[in-house]
Amino acid sequence: MITGMVTANREAVVRLRIRGSQEIEVDAVLDTGFTEYLSLPPSLIAFLALPYVTIDRVMLADGSIVQSRVYEARVVWEGQERIVSAHATQEHLSSAWPSSMITC
Repeated sequence: MITGMVTANREAVVRLRIRGSQEIEVDAVLDTGFTEYLSLPPSLIAFLALPYVTIDRVMLADGSIVQSRVYEARVVWEGQERIVSAHATQEHLSSAWPSSMITC
């Protein structure tokens, strides 16, 4: 069972282990409107040296369509390692790795 918490901003947050060339644990926001697997800031993608896969078009909450680079990440979910697609967030949002920038 995966457990987490709800923040003062009413965001559901879980601890997530992400693997690339290194491994890191981060707090990830569960976004019920997000239809992909994972979104990460480019700085974290670079830190983990995730392999590039493709570019995808995604619709943001405001209805705008943007292109997003997609990378391959490995996450540990309920004790099992899973390979998932990780979409890069927009550059201006990613100066650090706060949980609000990591969604699943």
